[in-house]
Amino acid sequence: TVHAVQGRDIYQSFNKAVILTNQMRVRDERWMALLNRLRTGSCNEDDIDKLHKLRLDLKRNPATDFTDAGWATATLITPRNAARKRWNAAALWRHCHSKGTRLYSCPAEDTIGGAPLSPAQRMMVAHKKVKETGNLPHRVELAVGMKAMVVLNIATEADLANGTRGTIMKIVLDDRE
Repeated sequence: TVHAVQGRDIYQSFNKAVILTNQMRVRDERWMALLNRLRTGSCNEDDIDKLHKLRLDLKRNPATDFTDAGWATATLITPRNAARKRWNAAALWRHCHSKGTRLYSCPAEDTIGGAPLSPAQRMMVAHKKVKETGNLPHRVELAVGMKAMVVLNIATEADLANGTRGTIMKIVLDDRE
C-alpha cells in the first residue's frame, strides 16, 4: 500500500540509531523488572495483580487515604488530562495552604519557534489547527516551592526535555506587572 511504501522510505532515510541502555527515573529494582516485562509483553499473573492493586477505581482495593504523607510526593498516572489537571490544581492549592505561599496566576504566552503568535495563529491554536505550539492554557498557576515537570522537549541541549522535573525556587515578576 501507499502507507507501507511511505513508512519504508521514512525508515530507510535514518542513518543513525540510538539505543538507550540506562534508565534514570526508576530506582526500585523490582518495579524496574516489572516495567521491563510490561514493555516486552511478558508480564506474569503476579505483575498483573500488582498493577491492579495500584488502581484507585477498583472497589476490591482498600480505600485510599489521600491525606497520608506519601501522597505529597506521589507520582500519579492518569488516562485523562482532565484528571491530571484536577489533581495538579488540588495539589497546588494544598501546597500554598500548607506552606503559606502565594499562588500566582499568570497569563501564558504561547509561541512558535520562540516567536509570539500572530492573531491568525492564535485563532488557529484556539481551533486546534496548529500543533507546533505547546498548547498552553490561557493562564498558568505557579507558586514558590511547587514541583514542576516539563511535558515537551523544549530545549534538549539545556536538559529541558519531556520528563525533566524541578522545583520553583523563585518567581521574578515582569516589569510590566
